[in-house]
Amino acid sequence: MLLNYMPNLTSIDLSDAHHLPPDILEELIPTAYPNVRGLTACVRPSLLKPSNSGSSATNNSIIRTTEEWCRFGISSTTRNTPYPYADLTFLDLHRSDFGPTSGPTDLLSEFISICGPNLTHLNISQCRNIRLVPVINSCISLSYLNVSSTKLDIIQLKALINVLPLRSIETLDVSSCKHFAKALVESDLAASASPTGPVVPSLRRLHAAYTGVQWEQLRIVRKCFKNLEAVDLTGSRWLSWDDVARLVKECEALVELNVTDCVGGKH
Repeated sequence: MLLNYMPNLTSIDLSDAHHLPPDILEELIPTAYPNVRGLTACVRPSLLKPSNSGSSATNNSIIRTTEEWCRFGISSTTRNTPYPYADLTFLDLHRSDFGPTSGPTDLLSEFISICGPNLTHLNISQCRNIRLVPVINSCISLSYLNVSSTKLDIIQLKALINVLPLRSIETLDVSSCKHFAKALVESDLAASASPTGPVVPSLRRLHAAYTGVQWEQLRIVRKCFKNLEAVDLTGSRWLSWDDVARLVKECEALVELNVTDCVGGKH
């Protein structure tokens, strides 16, 4: 295959690839590609074949098969062996579906538990069936995190917000996470928002478009994220011009501000 002629490969993008051979990810291991640090792939759960009972394909359960788990190197036979993707620093799994999360663990958590400590860039935007808490607990080196357009609940988003002071995340994208606004005001940051200095000094870029941010959330943003350089508040229609002006005044490093379709409250 073409990859055989690329021994110095450092990044692999399989995002919109179709009809891949079942062993494609098994082949991309450090023994053959020791320099690979970036992986982009779209994970989909398998669809079971119709049973003999005559059930239609549309009623089949969507599950992750043992074969697919093995392809990612996290089956019971490989758990204690050198992990193929342990050295990844860039992981983009946007639009993936990690299957049911009702069991004691899930595919994303298993995968991240091993490659997470080295990851600096993680994109799980538009993903389905995410357990975010074990992910953020494993990813201690992140500088970029994108969870936009995911159906994360308040508990998961609060856990993410609460861990921000303990991480060095520079870019956070929570766009279209409908529970972000409520999670922010219920988080630990709401109580620690003081005028003395940034609670999360590392954060430089915050993308919070269409999250329903209002004046109360913006107060926390400008008090806790004082080093922000870029903020996207697109669709925050209940902000006033005074709210925006306070943000600009208190976040002195701000150079990019998107308030498209905003300022629908009193001016």
